[in-house]
Amino acid sequence: MNNRALYAAALISGAMLAASFPPYSFWFLAWAALAPLFWAVRRARDTREAANLGAVAGLVFYGFTMRWLVQVFGVAAGAFWCVFALQLALICAVLHRLRLKLTDSAAGAAMWAAGAGVVWIGVEYFRSELWWLECSWLALGYSQSSSLSAMQSASLWGVYGISGLIAAANAASPRNLRSESSR
Repeated sequence: MNNRALYAAALISGAMLAASFPPYSFWFLAWAALAPLFWAVRRARDTREAANLGAVAGLVFYGFTMRWLVQVFGVAAGAFWCVFALQLALICAVLHRLRLKLTDSAAGAAMWAAGAGVVWIGVEYFRSELWWLECSWLALGYSQSSSLSAMQSASLWGVYGISGLIAAANAASPRNLRSESSR
């Protein structure tokens, strides 16, 4: 796979994620924003490349949505963006390792999609509730704040459930679920 295509997919994911949050608030983009990144992660040569793809998407995402940090922290805002981008890097690295463990079948692809939701929830919960910084900024479920139906469903499973559902839906896109042998 062309390396440029993988990194272009990561850049597109980061931009789409940023557009799904305020001030842009195109909430519906969140339902497709991670699909290009997950597509790239499934085709990454190794776990390191998958983590790098996640970091690139994270830097674009957090750079656009948290650009106000520059006014508060100056140049040090870049350090915050990098720390937050590590969340996406970790998720992508774990998903790549999971893909290597699963069989190349429809059941394996479905398990990978479900795993994407679980991994996303776990990392997001850690960052928001257990980490010493306890920072829930830009949790994926918050992108749906303008969607009445998504917010009503939050009473059942909370913002983490919405985040996991969005991540799993992105991982379950048809391009991500096709078996590797059919490409």
